[in-house]
Amino acid sequence: MPRPGPEPERRFRLTARLVIVDRLPQPGRLLLVSAHGIQAWVTPGGTVDPGEEPKATAKREGEEEAGIAVRIERLLFVSILVPDDVCELYFLATPPTGVRVNAGPSRGSCWSWADPDGPLRTARWFTREELAAEPLPVYPSVLRTQLWEALNKYQGSGPTWPDPYLGIIRRGSPWR
Repeated sequence: MPRPGPEPERRFRLTARLVIVDRLPQPGRLLLVSAHGIQAWVTPGGTVDPGEEPKATAKREGEEEAGIAVRIERLLFVSILVPDDVCELYFLATPPTGVRVNAGPSRGSCWSWADPDGPLRTARWFTREELAAEPLPVYPSVLRTQLWEALNKYQGSGPTWPDPYLGIIRRGSPWR
């Protein structure tokens, strides 16, 4: 009987994403994006380039995908997606001035523009109530409830945060 060969090396793709809230410690709204033709709302973010710091990736993606400059506050949570082999770092961020840097005209809490890396995108500010009532999927789904619960515990310079590791997320799970 032949011996099995060594396990193939698994390589995780590292991504950095932004959970952008309009203010702290009492956030009123959360910014999410949607790409043209995609029927879901997601956090802005993307793959960490070789040699790039994850925070730098998150800031860059905020400008590219949401058209907004941000200040990164802290690492908020981490997830690992299997079988996709993706490790996602989610950073809590706020817009220092709330000024969009490269977006098109706004329509209330929503605006659209062409992402330099791809499709036309739409960004929208959601209140907790609007997000709970949103009919389109929201990824990650913890944004609908658990995020707001964690943010309500924020106490300025001395926050009490739960462990940021949300665990292994399997494709098709209610979380993803």
